Amino acid sequence: MELTQLGVNGQVTTLACAGEITRRDLLDLDDPLLLMLGEGCVDGTVLLDLQRARSIDTMGVHWLARVHQRFENAGGKFILYSVPPRIHDMLHFLRLDQVLHVARNLTEGLALARGRLP
Repeated sequence: MELTQLGVNGQVTTLACAGEITRRDLLDLDDPLLLMLGEGCVDGTVLLDLQRARSIDTMGVHWLARVHQRFENAGGKFILYSVPPRIHDMLHFLRLDQVLHVARNLTEGLALARGRLP
């Protein structure tokens, strides 16, 4: 898994994730997103572009849910967007698409960040 920061605009940070979101990348004790942005990011908004993510395993799904929960607990928002069909199908099967904030694209993700979409 490769995380890249795409931009920061006020309280909104946009990241991209490429490759496989798997146990191999998440076995370390430190969260790769928090390592990149710092613990203080959880009270802001982070949009994660998954367009170039090739696959996800159960540890990757657990990581997304855990990050989502950290943001929720701190009053922030963690929004996934441009989720590939294979990953979206897995999130839907696990009913996590009803828990996680998932947007079709960056425009929808930004609207969701502003509270303009359900």
